[in-house]
Amino acid sequence: MSIPLIILYQLRKRSGLLFESTKEFTRLAAEIQAVTGRTIGVTTLKRLFGRTHDTVRPSAYTLDTIARYLGKKNWDALVGDARQGSGPVPATGSGPV
Repeated sequence: MSIPLIILYQLRKRSGLLFESTKEFTRLAAEIQAVTGRTIGVTTLKRLFGRTHDTVRPSAYTLDTIARYLGKKNWDALVGDARQGSGPVPATGSGPV
């Protein structure tokens, strides 16, 4: 399962990464941990970006950690702000961002 495209764009903007290699996902995982004190695995990040295809849904912990990295209290706040700031949030992303 991928996450909304607008949030993938926010992750890309904040991190400055293109997410074209495992190395970049590894760097993002380290940066997320440094900023939030919480961990997200590289495979989980790849899944969120649509680089690994399966039906596993991200946990609330994972989504809230992404939100914290992007400066929000939790996932609901992040999605709510994304919807207010840019119209409808696309349901999911797949493929390159």
